[in-house]
Amino acid sequence: KKYRRMLKRAEYVVLAGAIPPGISETVYKELAQEARKAGVKVVVHAGRRPLWEAVKTGPFFVKPDVREELMVGDMPVRTEEEIIAAGKKAVEYGCQACLISHHVTGDILITPEGIWEYEAEVPLTKFKNLVGADDALVGGVLFRLTKGEKLLEAVKFGMAAALASAEVEPKLCLAPAVIEHEMHTVKVRRKEGS
Repeated sequence: KKYRRMLKRAEYVVLAGAIPPGISETVYKELAQEARKAGVKVVVHAGRRPLWEAVKTGPFFVKPDVREELMVGDMPVRTEEEIIAAGKKAVEYGCQACLISHHVTGDILITPEGIWEYEAEVPLTKFKNLVGADDALVGGVLFRLTKGEKLLEAVKFGMAAALASAEVEPKLCLAPAVIEHEMHTVKVRRKEGS
């Protein structure tokens, strides 16, 4: 009941993290369906079955967590071709954006309009703490989307937020100037599409 009430005031809902023991692996799917019914855009940042069950509802944005296992649903994502295939499958289900990391400083964005590669030109030696970097990425994307930014630029900002967070000891970098500076290190290249 509380979740449904909160949806009335939300533009986006983020379903993220590992599912605790004893909770159904379809919980994100169920929550996504409720959000979609309420007209709220759904963002899913999770792994394996919980992610893939939610993908079947056609969420707005998915960020598969492939750190523990290089899988999206039951599809391997070890190569760029496999990453793109998994992203295209998510788009077939109705996702507007699927962002998959393919190495520490690079992500591939798959949308109905095309495929883009995001690459940060920073040395790995700058990183002090990768904990929370994916969360910073998702948060950065949503922050910019809620400000009216287009998806491609919002993802670039999200990557910059992740980089800035990885370069500091605390879990997150909250300094807008640092994040804006990191945007200059992120290069975007169209791989496919219009």
